[in-house]
Amino acid sequence: KLGDRRMIRKRNFWMMLSVDAIILSLTYFLSYLLRFDGVIPQTHLINFINTAVWIIPLKLVFFYFFGLYKGISRYTSISDLENLVKGCLASTGTVLLALFISVQFSGFARSVFIIDLFLTFIFIGGFRIAVRLFYHRQNKRLFCSSSNYEKEKSKHVLIAGAGDAGEKVLRGLYDDPRLPFKAIGCVDSDQRKIGREIHHAPVMGPINRIPA
Repeated sequence: KLGDRRMIRKRNFWMMLSVDAIILSLTYFLSYLLRFDGVIPQTHLINFINTAVWIIPLKLVFFYFFGLYKGISRYTSISDLENLVKGCLASTGTVLLALFISVQFSGFARSVFIIDLFLTFIFIGGFRIAVRLFYHRQNKRLFCSSSNYEKEKSKHVLIAGAGDAGEKVLRGLYDDPRLPFKAIGCVDSDQRKIGREIHHAPVMGPINRIPA
């Protein structure tokens, strides 16, 4: 069993690494296309080919260093996106430093790497969020369509607190439809939160009004 889990983790690691390598190749090429309005000059095309062979592996190393392959893609969180930002900034900074030391940016358009920085975050982050949404919808569809899942028998609950802890509880209920609970709202003593919503659950009133 332990060997099977290790094999699955290794397979997922290489799969994510391969997908990221493809995305990084596309974003780097797209950065050149955007910089030169769709027509890349021959000299810059040669620069793209010569640098892609080491820039893409370098980015993957930074992504690994910042823990982007330790998490489970279906559970991508804000902390994963923060690590992605760090990986993007660190790798782009290293690339710029290497080009400055080696050739003083001679023949290179520096704006390409700035464009690539933003595209990398958007595409890599977007892919991970898409994976999470896909599994969330698949999980919800599976259990909502199951004959063992009886939505009408779910217990209605109020979440005490509309802060970070309450948000996590609500997210946990929505992410796992197997749980026999349905949140009908939140209560919180902070008057500023009353009347607002968290994940479509209304903040209904102060805690001392729970009986009402």
